[in-house]
Amino acid sequence: MTRKPLLLLPVLSCLLASAALGQTTPQKPAPTTPAPQKPAPTTPAPKKPAAKPAPAPVAHFKNGAWLDRGYLSANVIYQTATPSFTQQQSWTYFAEPASVAIEYPGESAVGVDIAGGWRVWRNLALGAGLAVVSRPSTTVVSGSLPNPLYTNRPTTLSGGFEAKHSETAIHAQASWTMPLKPRLILMVFGGPSFVNVTQTIVQAEGIGTSIPYPYDNGTITSANTTNQSGMAFGFSAGADFTYFLSRTLGVGGIVRYALASADFPVTGQPSVPVKAGGLQAGGGLRVFFPPPKPAKPKGPAKPPEKPMAPAKK
Repeated sequence: MTRKPLLLLPVLSCLLASAALGQTTPQKPAPTTPAPQKPAPTTPAPKKPAAKPAPAPVAHFKNGAWLDRGYLSANVIYQTATPSFTQQQSWTYFAEPASVAIEYPGESAVGVDIAGGWRVWRNLALGAGLAVVSRPSTTVVSGSLPNPLYTNRPTTLSGGFEAKHSETAIHAQASWTMPLKPRLILMVFGGPSFVNVTQTIVQAEGIGTSIPYPYDNGTITSANTTNQSGMAFGFSAGADFTYFLSRTLGVGGIVRYALASADFPVTGQPSVPVKAGGLQAGGGLRVFFPPPKPAKPKGPAKPPEKPMAPAKK
């Protein structure tokens, strides 16, 4: 009976050892969920100011109809050579006929041009232009004179002299205006022209000559001339371009062809046909008169004031 407690001792020691080991074994921590973090506050980017809308294009037309009331233009022009003309003279010299032909060559010239017009219906305007040009030239004289020593053996004559030519033209014109681009317009025009022409003209037997021995050739030594004025009648037509810099001001160019003619009388000699005009081109400033602004609508009428009550005595 004494051996049973001894047998239980090893069993008890094993249980105690296993219990001690269970208390010393580390336990894994339970998984934890991290707390949600608040997003960092952000500063909104500054907004750019809105761009101003582009100004509306200048309106000179509406439904194809021209809106401006009228225009003025000022140009510097270059006029190409006018057609040349010839003055013929003949007289008796040493009992034989003498004759000369005086050619006035066409020359280019620089001048000024001012024009204006007023719209009368849709794109149609009536107006006028004033053009002034002036130029010098050198005539070419050719002819023959009787030989002082021999009959039927004429002496050849040659030479020339300085002459002046000036024109002051009034061009009556009807014009039609058309749009090409928002700031570019085209105006075509035409009408009669009235040109005051001043021209150097040789008077009758007004050529002075020198014929040295042996009298085969002669030269012009002088010319009896006057500056005569006359009115020439003709026509003109052309086109005008305008590019607007503002609502009323622009720059442009003009091309015009004008032609007129007049006769200058010479006592005892054939009259002299004088040509005026030619092809003109130039450029300058333009001023346009816009239509009147529409009247602002009137506000509501004020109610009539109540009559004041008479003061009590």
